[in-house]
Amino acid sequence: MKLTRIIILGFLIVGVGVVMLLPIETSAVPTWRIQVVDQDGNPLREIGLREYWGDYSVDYQVSTQDLTTDKNGFVTFGPRTTKATLLRRILYPLQNSLGGVHSSWGPHAGVIVLVNDASKEIGTAQWASGQPLAEKVAVKPMKTAAQSPQ
Repeated sequence: MKLTRIIILGFLIVGVGVVMLLPIETSAVPTWRIQVVDQDGNPLREIGLREYWGDYSVDYQVSTQDLTTDKNGFVTFGPRTTKATLLRRILYPLQNSLGGVHSSWGPHAGVIVLVNDASKEIGTAQWASGQPLAEKVAVKPMKTAAQSPQ
């Protein structure tokens, strides 16, 4: 009787261990169709756009993909997923919480327009879980010290 309980307990421990180490894939960022425009709202064609995404609840690694806009200034990035074991999904938030007020949580994504000269112009958009995805990103001139009000 006692041996049977030990065997059952052993199988239970091994079973839980296996489940804790199986990777689970979850949705992180939905499909994102976005248009790149200039400051006047005109589409910018054949310009690079970099999407970066990740999930701070399971790690701080960020993935990226670069695409080029079509003739109407549009790019469509496919849906993004995150894969992590159940053990990581339990332990990482505990480790992350040690960062205190600097901790970040959940899926996130952003796009950066790959402009010719980043010292003169910029275009970015950000997304976090629960928020709508931006439909447009405008490339605007950077403000210089001479342009900034004192």
